Amino acid sequence: MLAGIAIIAVIWVGSLMPVERLPRVGGGDKLHHFAAYAACSFCWCALTGGLRGKLTWIIVFAIMGVAIEFLQGASGFRHFERADMVANALGAFTGGILTLLLPRNWLIPSPVPPIP
Repeated sequence: MLAGIAIIAVIWVGSLMPVERLPRVGGGDKLHHFAAYAACSFCWCALTGGLRGKLTWIIVFAIMGVAIEFLQGASGFRHFERADMVANALGAFTGGILTLLLPRNWLIPSPVPPIP
């Protein structure tokens, strides 16, 4: 859960600070959006049982991506981009759907047999 909270914080801070203050990272801008939202969605959906819960997180993060884009447009130092919203939503969807491939109860450690 701490990883999920940290990713959310990084997304909000990184998305709302001036571009000049962001570190230079290789790769495309849309790839960064996709990866951040996929990681965020994966973390939270992995902790959630059932398809309905996972879809809820996917929708929450897609909406978060849209909200951040509107805030960027209103900031005066960042730009509103529809393509970023698409990358955010696709990342949230992909990260959430990937958790459906995990074995059930994968986070619960299996009992360690006693040493004879």
